Parts: sequence; structure tokens; C-alpha cells
Amino acid sequence: MNKTPIFVWVIGGIAIATSLVLTTYVLIKHFQKDSIISRKDGIYLEGNKILDKDELDGDVEDVVMSTDKKHMCVTVQTMAPKWLYYVQLTDGVVSEIFKIAPGYKCYFSNDNSMIAFIGHTTDVSANDLFVFFIESKEYKNYTNSQKDDGGMRIYSNPVWASDDTNIIAGFKEYDNSMTLIKEGSAQIRIDNMSVEDI
Repeated sequence: MNKTPIFVWVIGGIAIATSLVLTTYVLIKHFQKDSIISRKDGIYLEGNKILDKDELDGDVEDVVMSTDKKHMCVTVQTMAPKWLYYVQLTDGVVSEIFKIAPGYKCYFSNDNSMIAFIGHTTDVSANDLFVFFIESKEYKNYTNSQKDDGGMRIYSNPVWASDDTNIIAGFKEYDNSMTLIKEGSAQIRIDNMSVEDI
């Protein structure tokens, strides 16, 4: 029977154990639906290595593939914060890599021309909803929820409308002492950038 090495750290009197093999398994399981595997040396698609780790600035945390298999959005964990990369594929080969912005949780629009994502700078800053436009390589903050008094919103789980004209996203709103004061959903229009709580 093979034994997997277990590494144990003690932090503040709490023992934390981890396994390199277990970590790899979790990544493989997570990416299996799109035939994507993230390994220590890079990203593999259908068994072929398509992106070397050295082309990114950290460890791959998540990969999302567009429905037409021509685009990927890669979340990379750096020291701080997390960063998103746009990767274009041509016949299964990487033809372009573009560093988007700090963020996480990519959601392709139905026509695969846009990527909604949650902006992430620090753990105590607003998590706003951004949209990256693939053709122009520009992105916009659609919610701008950080308030002058320190209050903010944390957006999550954006869902594109079938015609890609708007996004429905959940949110939690906090005051400047990080007390939850409101929770719900908002509709964000792509054309005029309006935000309406629903």
C-alpha cells in the first residue's frame, strides 16, 4: 500500500494537515467537466499541455472554458490578490494570453463575447461585478459599490440573461463596521450600466 506524505503545520495551537496528492486530486476533479486539468507545471486540455505555469504569475486556482471552446478564463492566486487571465485558443492551441484584472469567478456570456467576474482587491474591499469585453480587451466596473463612509457590497453568482443584455447577481451589503444591513439580488444592464435591486 502506497503512503501519501502528510505535512502538518501548527498555527496558533491548531494543527493543519495537507497532502500534495489530495490537492492535485481536487484540482483534477474540479476541472474534469471541461477536460481541463491543472497541474503543478501548467494547464492541460484533453491530455495535451496548452499553457505553461511560467506564463502566469502564480498558482492556477480555477479555469473556465467558453461553450465554443475558443476562450478560457483562468484565476491565478498570487501573494495578493487573485488575478484573472483571458486565454484565446485556436484549434486547441493557445494563441493569446491577456492579464485582465484582480478578480475571481468567471462567467462567459451566452455568445462568448463577454466575461462577467467578481473584482477582488483585498478581503476588506467591495467585491463588485465587472465585465470584460473580449474583442476590445477592456473591462468595466458595473456596480461601484464602495461607499465613502466605508460601507460596501459583495456581489456573487452572476447569471447572464439569455440575450446577454443584463445580469442578475446576488449581493450582501455591509456598513462601515462590516455589519450586514441588506441582502438580495440586483439586475445590472450592460448597455447603460444601471443597477436595480430586485
